[in-house]
Amino acid sequence: MKSHCKTNITVKDKHKREESGAIIRSLSEAIILQAIEDSWIEEERERCITFFTGEEFNICAGIAGMNHDEIAKVLNLFLDILRQNSATQVRSSDTLKKKTGTVYASRHLAEPHFMS
Repeated sequence: MKSHCKTNITVKDKHKREESGAIIRSLSEAIILQAIEDSWIEEERERCITFFTGEEFNICAGIAGMNHDEIAKVLNLFLDILRQNSATQVRSSDTLKKKTGTVYASRHLAEPHFMS
């Protein structure tokens, strides 16, 4: 009697492919997370902007299995980090100008403060 069942080798190959796929998905997710983390570092920021605005992010997002909503959330998170970093840079440059003798009145100083 001849068996028409698939051999154990095929099942093992399928599991290896699934494991490889999971590893590649995890790697793609890790690349995206690392780029988000690196966006806080001034020296890395330009490279992160290139990553998120280029094809590399789309490729990683596709491999990671992200849908359009998840992609939008990641991009919005990245934009929020950029905004926070630019606000920090403005504050620190204002502080440097104040230390060198140029005086700037900030908005919160112009508003009345009441002591309790």
